[in-house]
Amino acid sequence: KALIDFHLDKLLASATGSTFPNVSREQLVNLDCEIPPLPEQRAIAGILGALDDKIEVNRRMNATLESLARAVFRQWFVENEEIKNWEIQTLHQHIEAEKGLSYKGEGLSKDGGTPMHNLNSVYEGGGYKYEGIKYYTGEYRERHILRAGDTIVTNTEQGFEYLLIGFPAIVPKHFGDTGIFTHHIFRVRPLSTSPVKTHYLYFLLMSPYVRDQIIGCTNGTTVNMLSVDGVRTPKFHLPPKQLIDKFEQFAAPIFEKTELIHEESRTLASLRDGLLPKLMRGEVRVKDVVFSKDIT
Repeated sequence: KALIDFHLDKLLASATGSTFPNVSREQLVNLDCEIPPLPEQRAIAGILGALDDKIEVNRRMNATLESLARAVFRQWFVENEEIKNWEIQTLHQHIEAEKGLSYKGEGLSKDGGTPMHNLNSVYEGGGYKYEGIKYYTGEYRERHILRAGDTIVTNTEQGFEYLLIGFPAIVPKHFGDTGIFTHHIFRVRPLSTSPVKTHYLYFLLMSPYVRDQIIGCTNGTTVNMLSVDGVRTPKFHLPPKQLIDKFEQFAAPIFEKTELIHEESRTLASLRDGLLPKLMRGEVRVKDVVFSKDIT
């Protein structure tokens, strides 16, 4: 795989077809390329494999950390027998929800601009998707600005499987303190007068009782849509402020840890991608590559 990745440009240059470029078996077999000696190939595979393994360990660690926070939320706010004594209120009493920028395609940029969080910034099932970020050089208003730590909620989905629509994500610090967001998502913030906090709100929006209400507010023909009232109107049992505060103190450090782990994985992926061509060309030899214990 490393060899194919390294010579991908050569393969693409020899591809035929305009709409769907393809490479024949003969072109692949006859590809002229330099191949390191077998022992060095194995050593290169070992180095790149170690980096991939660490990235996978980090991915699993983050999944475990969020699962832990989700389990505590469920125990404290879903399965808690005291729920029947909590007052039923609507989200509208505790949040403000704002629809994002209806942007122009010519404002999109690959060479910089303002980070623009969008529909592709949220995973199916919830959670922030770093690869989905876009950058925008066009005009926008103050109401289209969001901050790191804000919650975004999708309001659009192709089809009606409810895999994406209504799911939340918390904007990470990676893209800076501020950015903008598109009309395909809502920015949702707890009111300053409310005991509701960010991480409680994040899991609340994914809890079955609230999620069923959100799904009930979606509509459309080809594209399924969620109005801002669909985020505001769901009812929930409001826990005591002390319990929400306790959960925030528990969950916030977990999410900070997952961000740090994700940053490490991005650094490792960049290192892997930078090492690959150098190792394949012999510019860096395997014996020159040294990793500290915390990476390996």
